[in-house]
Amino acid sequence: MDADLVELKVAVARMSERLDMMSKVIDKQAATISDLVALSNQGRGAAWILIGMGGIAGALISKLITFLPFLVK
Repeated sequence: MDADLVELKVAVARMSERLDMMSKVIDKQAATISDLVALSNQGRGAAWILIGMGGIAGALISKLITFLPFLVK
């Protein structure tokens, strides 16, 4: 009976230690995911800026093409 109790205490101690280690790992993963989300948001903002700049550049080129024949003559 005492051997079973000792084995149970050892098993509970091991489980407690593993839970503590898993908690630390999960905290690190949460921090890493937060960093990745921040980088993703930066990339999404940069993509919208590039799309806007491309639209402006396309509009300017379109206007330049319409005025180009006047400059050549």
